[in-house]
Amino acid sequence: MREVSHHVRLTSAEIANLWSQYLNDSMAICVLRHLLKLPR
Repeated sequence: MREVSHHVRLTSAEIANLWSQYLNDSMAICVLRHLLKLPR
């Protein structure tokens, strides 16, 4: 069986969307960690 190579080029809008989602997810992790450490 022959290997098939797929190279998909992302558009700048798709890259920007992925980067934005990464930043939002990273921030959410930091905020949740901080909130979990607050005294109750």
